Amino acid sequence: MKESELEKIYKKVAEEIGFKKDPVREGWMPKLGPNDYKCKIVHGFTKKGPVTLTVGPKGVVDIKALKLAGGYALVKNKRSPSVVLPQVWDLGNHEDRSWVVRERVEGRRPLLSSDFSSWNEKCKVAELYWNTVRVFSKMESEKQADGDFEDFIRFRLDKWVEMGRGCKSRENQQKQETFGAIFNDVYRFVFYETDFVDSAYPEMELFFRNFGNTDIVIQDGKFYMPSPDIAFFPQFYGAVYFIWNVLMYSHDRRPLDVLVDIEHWRGVFKESCRTKGTKEKFNRAFYVLLLERVFGTLLVDIPCGKSPFENEGKIDKIKAKKAEKIFIMILKYLLDKLPTLVKNKPFEEDIKKLDKLLI
Repeated sequence: MKESELEKIYKKVAEEIGFKKDPVREGWMPKLGPNDYKCKIVHGFTKKGPVTLTVGPKGVVDIKALKLAGGYALVKNKRSPSVVLPQVWDLGNHEDRSWVVRERVEGRRPLLSSDFSSWNEKCKVAELYWNTVRVFSKMESEKQADGDFEDFIRFRLDKWVEMGRGCKSRENQQKQETFGAIFNDVYRFVFYETDFVDSAYPEMELFFRNFGNTDIVIQDGKFYMPSPDIAFFPQFYGAVYFIWNVLMYSHDRRPLDVLVDIEHWRGVFKESCRTKGTKEKFNRAFYVLLLERVFGTLLVDIPCGKSPFENEGKIDKIKAKKAEKIFIMILKYLLDKLPTLVKNKPFEEDIKKLDKLLI
């Protein structure tokens, strides 16, 4: 939706529900593409007190997702720390507008630095993740996943390829072709040419769509998810998502430091697994899930100027260029790492293609 249209909806809803914007806090709008925004999120006040308003066109408020969030909140005997959800105080879903008002939660992020973390911080995040997974495992829900792990990877990567075509430039089109060809090679390797996932096929499970350092807030010692969106994802997706979120802010770091940090993160999550079988499963699924995130970044996030690669509505070309080099290095690393788990070397030509992009 265009910014001007979204602003009209926001003003209408704000007047309708008696919402007053916090004069010292700026709102923000998650970006889908050039002058295309998903919704507007604003801090402010109602009769309930300090709140956060999420507003947009019909469908922005997913009633089914809100019910899932309610089911999560009702689970008893949660281990600490696990994610806590803010209360929902008002919502609406009409033909031309929808909104949800939640209690406002504010505080610091789990990591003091968005691109670097201490060992203790990593361990705390891993503990938060596994405890939150346990909460979801105890939820009662009639909702079923639409497909399995292979369906998820295929759908996601096809989606990134299609969205990437909208970021038009001759240079970008050539890169898109390279990344798309490599993605097809990886897909065939993982699902058809080897038994890579046969012994470690991740199940689909309910989890938060966004589980990154920039999505979680610590308030009064509790880890809050201010804007929870719950859906089916492969096992371990949340752990990989958190690591990917850190990588999105690592454009100023040395590539070798970034690669070492990926392995540190993987090791912390793996060692926090409660059974040997889960550790082995995590170890294989980790690289495939991170590849999906990396392809999405190279095909869409960077060339289309999505957050954090934008500045005042335009692509931050310096930041984007640095990030692209980092993510190409990560992709090279994953292509080299993935086959070692099945004693094979199928990606030598793909790695040469990536080397040319780094020149």
